[in-house]
Amino acid sequence: MKKASMKKAIALVSGGIDSPLAAKLMADKYDVIPLHAVLYPFYCKGAFETTMGILKKLGFEKNILFPFGPLLSKIAKREQLYRCVLCKKVMIRAAEKIANLQGAEAIITGESLAQKASQTLKNMVATSHGVKIPILRPLLALDKLEIIKIAQKYDVYFENHTGCCTITPDHPVTKADMKIVDALYKELELDKEIDKQIKKMVITDKFDSSILKKLI
Repeated sequence: MKKASMKKAIALVSGGIDSPLAAKLMADKYDVIPLHAVLYPFYCKGAFETTMGILKKLGFEKNILFPFGPLLSKIAKREQLYRCVLCKKVMIRAAEKIANLQGAEAIITGESLAQKASQTLKNMVATSHGVKIPILRPLLALDKLEIIKIAQKYDVYFENHTGCCTITPDHPVTKADMKIVDALYKELELDKEIDKQIKKMVITDKFDSSILKKLI
């Protein structure tokens, strides 16, 4: 199948192992557009540079860098227990809005069941609630060792990787109440903030150090 005839999908890609592999695996089925939520100023040291190296290695023609820091600031000031769940819900909602703008029909994530606090079954239900396009999770039933093995096979395993955020709570909720998540999302007016930051996102095929300055 020629790429020109493929339907598009937005792939949420971090600096970790899982999401780059998910994007790579789905590239046979979709014209994948990686979307990275730029966490500045909540990155761990070197995380942005590491992620840019991963995106460069993946080699997709179009990459979207979305300024996520202002959204995370709003969440962090109001909420701790539900911080990770709200963060993921906002990422997925932003991906849906960007998918609509890009003419994409699906969202791809690197979620693996119960690997992180936001990836328990109940939390995934809460983060996905209200999304009107398919969310594809090709790694859902795999454990970490299986994911690493497949990533090595596809040459997307990176010794230097990071999925780190500096404000991850010590005890995030693992069985989120969907009604509470939706109420917090509405209370914090996160939809409006997503729309605001979409206007500032950068679409690029280059990954020099000047990109971050355009996003902060």
